[in-house]
Amino acid sequence: MAELGRIKALFHAVADAADPERALREQTDASPEEAARVLRLLGHAKEPTRFSRPLAQAAEALQAAELQPGDHLGPWLLGEPLGEGGMGLVFSAERDDGHYRQRAALKLLRGWSALGAQEGQARLARERQILASLNHPHIARLLDGGSTPAGRPYLVMEYVDGQPIDRHAEERQLDLAARLRLFDSVCEAVAHAHARLVIHCDIKPGNVLVNGEGQVRLLDFGIAQLAGQGDAQDFSPAATPGYAPPEQLAGERPAPAWDVYALGRLLQRLCGACAGRRASELKAVVAKACADDPAQRYAGVPALQEDLQRLRRHEPLVALRGSGPLYPLRKALRRRWPWALTGLLGLAGSSAFTHQLVSERDRAQQEAATTREVSDFVVSLFRQADPTLAQRHDLTARDLLDQGRARLETQLKDQPAQRARLLEVLADVYDGLGARPKALEAFEEALRTGTLTPEREARLQVRRALLLANSGRSEEAVVAGQRARALALGLRPQDVSLLATIENRLGVALTNVGRFDEAEPLLQASLARYLGLYGEANGNSSSVLHNLARLALRRDQMDAAESLFRRALAAGRAGRGAQADETLDTQTQLARLLADRQRFDEALQLLRDATRTREAVWGPASEHLASALNELGVVELDAGISQDAERTLRRALEIELGLAAGKPSRQLAIVQHNLAKVLLATGSPEAGPLLRASVAERLRVFGKSDAPGVQPARVNLVRWLLAHDELTEAQTEFDALWAERGRRAPEDRERLTAELLGLELALRRGQRAPERPLADVAARIDAVVARSADTPLLNGPLQAHLLRLRAEWADREGDPAAALRWSESAWRALQALLPPGHPGLLMPGLVHAQRLQAAGRTAELAAVRAALQGAAQAHGPTSRWRKDFLQLR
Repeated sequence: MAELGRIKALFHAVADAADPERALREQTDASPEEAARVLRLLGHAKEPTRFSRPLAQAAEALQAAELQPGDHLGPWLLGEPLGEGGMGLVFSAERDDGHYRQRAALKLLRGWSALGAQEGQARLARERQILASLNHPHIARLLDGGSTPAGRPYLVMEYVDGQPIDRHAEERQLDLAARLRLFDSVCEAVAHAHARLVIHCDIKPGNVLVNGEGQVRLLDFGIAQLAGQGDAQDFSPAATPGYAPPEQLAGERPAPAWDVYALGRLLQRLCGACAGRRASELKAVVAKACADDPAQRYAGVPALQEDLQRLRRHEPLVALRGSGPLYPLRKALRRRWPWALTGLLGLAGSSAFTHQLVSERDRAQQEAATTREVSDFVVSLFRQADPTLAQRHDLTARDLLDQGRARLETQLKDQPAQRARLLEVLADVYDGLGARPKALEAFEEALRTGTLTPEREARLQVRRALLLANSGRSEEAVVAGQRARALALGLRPQDVSLLATIENRLGVALTNVGRFDEAEPLLQASLARYLGLYGEANGNSSSVLHNLARLALRRDQMDAAESLFRRALAAGRAGRGAQADETLDTQTQLARLLADRQRFDEALQLLRDATRTREAVWGPASEHLASALNELGVVELDAGISQDAERTLRRALEIELGLAAGKPSRQLAIVQHNLAKVLLATGSPEAGPLLRASVAERLRVFGKSDAPGVQPARVNLVRWLLAHDELTEAQTEFDALWAERGRRAPEDRERLTAELLGLELALRRGQRAPERPLADVAARIDAVVARSADTPLLNGPLQAHLLRLRAEWADREGDPAAALRWSESAWRALQALLPPGHPGLLMPGLVHAQRLQAAGRTAELAAVRAALQGAAQAHGPTSRWRKDFLQLR
C-alpha cells in the first residue's frame, strides 16, 4: 500500500508537466523503476475513452478560447506560454499601458473555480498577501494580480530568465564551494520568509532559478501557508514527492521543518555528486535536515546554514556531534595543520596545544549554542501560533512576540551572546509589525549585553538609526548612524554594501534635522557605492535617489527634486517592481510634488494608480490602503474636487478607526486632520470637533503638547476657532502652538504660518498689531518666495494670508481705500493659488466682495460673485458662508 501511495504521489507531481520524464528526473527522487511505472501510467492516462475525448476537447477549447498570445489582461500583453504545471499555465507577459515597459511571467491559476468564486478569491488574496509581504533579493516579486473575464485568477510575477539551480551548476561544472554559495542564497530567502511566519512548502530545483549573472531567485509560493492559518483540508496537494517530508504528504499542518527537509533534499541534489572527500560530512548534514522525525532535524534554516558554514571552515558539525572525542581534534588539525605541525615538532606534549584545541572546540560549541537558541526561539513562535497547541485560539503575532519577550526576561541571564541574538530577532519582527517602540527597546537591550562584535554592532546601530528616524527621534538617529559609520569604516576588509546602507540612513537622519550640507555628501557617497555594486535599476539605488530628492525638496530645489523622484521611481519599478511598498512611496512623493506645482492631472493619475495597487495587494481594510486614500484625498482637495476628497478621506477614516481599535494612532490623527481640512474649506460645522479630535489623538501619540507632530492639526484648529470667533480657546491653542513653532528658524514656513495666525488673533481681540511686525513677516515671506518661486502651493497661502491681514489692519486704521487695495491683491493671490470652484475660495472671497459692496463697485462685485459660484456649490447647505453668499447682491 505504501508503494502504491508513493507511485500515486509521483504521478500527481508530474502529470501536468510539459515534459513528465524530465520533471521526474529534476523535481523528484524517483528511482528508475518508479519512474518507469509512473511513465507507463501517464501513457495510459492519455488514452481516450468514449467519454474523455469530448470532455477533453471541450475543456481544451474553453481554456484556449479565453487566453491566447496577444491578448491583454489589465495592462499586461500576453506572449507565448512558458510552461504548464500543477498550479496552472504560465505565459510570458509584458506591461503595455504606456507608462513603462516590464517583462513578467503571468500565472493563470488552475483548480480555483472548483472552490467556488468566494473561496477561490479568498485563497488568491491570501497568496498575494503572502507574496507581497516578502521583499528579498532572492525571492521573485509579485508585480500584479487579478481575474480573467471568465473569473479565473492570475498572478503576475517577476520574470526570471534562468535555469533550475541544479542544471545551472552542472552545465557550468561548479565546484562544491560555488554550489554551497548558491544554496546559501536559497537559505537566506527561506529564512527571510520564516522570519515573517511564511512557509514555502514546495522547495525543489524547478522552483529555484539562477540567472545569467549567477543570482538565485526562489519562485512560486503558490502553496505557501501562513503558520497557524487555515484547516488541514485547505492545504494544496501539490507537494513534490522526494522534496516533501512525510508529515506534509500526510496532510499535517505546515511548519518550518517542512522547508528544512526540502532544503536538505535540494542540497543533496545540488552538491551530492561533487562532494568528494567532504561527502561523508555533507551526507550527515542532509541526513539531519531530512530526518523523518521533525524534532531530529535542524531547528531552523539558520541552524542548517551555520552547520554548512562549519563545513566550509573545517569545524566540527552539529550533524556529527557524538562522533567521538577525536572528531573535534581532527577538524582543528585540518584547519590549522601548518601551525599544528610546527607546534607538535617543537612543543610536543605542551599544554598550550591542548588549550588551543579546547578554545577552538569551545568557540564552535558557543556558536552552535547561539544558533540553536535562536532557531529554537523562532520555531517556538510558529508552534505557539498553532491553535491546536496553544491555549488560546485568537493569538496575534504581536501576542506571540510579547510572550517571547517575557520569556527572555527570565531565560538566558547567564548567556549574553544568545540573549543579544534573540533580542535582535525580536526587534526585527517587532519592526515588521510596526511596533517601533518595542523594536527599539529590544535593540537597545541587545547593545547593553556588551557581546557584539564591531561588525554586528554596526549593523544593529544602522537598523536602530532607521527606526529612530521613522519614530521622529532624528537627533538620536544621527548619533546611532554616526556610531555605525565609525565602526564600519574600521572594519578590514570594508563592507561596501554596509557602508552604503549606513551613509544612506545617516543622510536621511541629517536631512530630517536640517543639516543639509552634511547630508548631501553622505547620500552621494551611498549612491556611488550602490551604482558600482548594482547599477541604477536596483532597489537600493532607488532608495538613495528618493532620499536625495527629499533633500532637494527640503532645500526648495523643485526641478532637481522632481528629476530625482522620477529617476527613483524608474529604478524602483525596474529593481523592486511596481507593487513594492518603496516604489509606491516614491510614486506618492512625486505626486505630492506635482500637486504642489499645480500639475494636478498627473498627480491624481499617479495617486489613483497607487491606491488601486495598494488595495489589490493588501486588501480593502489595510493600513497601506488607508495611507494611499489619505494622500489621494489631500490632492483631490488641492485640485478643488472637494466632494471626491471628502468621500476618499471618510473611507480612509473608517479603515483607520478599525485598525486603531481605541489605541493611540498617528495615522488616525492624520486622516482626521485631513478630512477636517476638507470640511473646514466647505464650511461644515463638523470640522471643529474633528480638528479637536485630531489634536487630542496626537497628544496621545506624542505625549507632549509642544511635540512637532501635534502642531499641524493645531494650526487648522486655530483657523477654525478664529473663523467662528471662539477667541479664548484660539488663544490657548495658539500659545501651545507657538511654544514649539517659535523656536524655529525665522524663515521657516511653519513658523511664518504661526506668526500670521498670531497677528490675526491679536487683530480679532482688538489688540493693536503695529505695522512693523507685519513688515518684518512680509520681508521674511519674500525671502522664502524668492527661494522657491516655482512652488505656489507652498508659498501662496503665506502670501495670501499676509495680504488679507494687511487689509484687515488697514480697516482697523480707518483706511478703507488701502484695505480694498490689499484685499484685491489677496483675492488675486488666492485665484492664482486655487483652481476655479475650490471651496477654499468662498470665505476670503466673500470678505473681498463685502468690501467691494461697501465701496459701491458693482461691476467688480458681480465678477467676484460669478467667480464664487462654483465654490459656493461645493459647500453644504449648513455652511454659514454659503448662506452669506446667497444673500450677497
